[in-house]
Amino acid sequence: MQHTTSSYVLAKFALAQLIDDIDFRILTYLEQQQQLKQQYADIRVRQATASTFAKQFKIICLNDNNARVIHVSLNALRTLLPFLLINSHASTIIGIELLKDSIQHSTSSCILAKFALAQLMNDIDFRTLTYLEQQLKQQYPDIRVRQAIASTFA
Repeated sequence: MQHTTSSYVLAKFALAQLIDDIDFRILTYLEQQQQLKQQYADIRVRQATASTFAKQFKIICLNDNNARVIHVSLNALRTLLPFLLINSHASTIIGIELLKDSIQHSTSSCILAKFALAQLMNDIDFRTLTYLEQQLKQQYPDIRVRQAIASTFA
């Protein structure tokens, strides 16, 4: 029983530390993306970094049941989402997936989470989002199909 209690206290401490670090991590990530653009011309490196970060953000933050973690995560997503939506194709997909995952908190019992979600929705330019979703639907995974379509319109 003592081991379980100490594990619980350590988990709470780690959670509090995570909450304090989320905004710092977002800013650090954005700075790293800028540095990667300068260092690596290969977009695959940048896309892999963005994908890894977004998956970790989703697992650690958006799937949590703690009201404070949800609130801080949604506020952090307000900072991150515009960057993802205006970036590359892969980043746009990641941004839309994170947005879909954040909507699950609309049924949350926490008022702060609902308020943070409302702020997030208020910040989104839905004209841009609609355009991006239409662009994603027009994308084909096979490069030959995309090239044939592009040559048709050229």
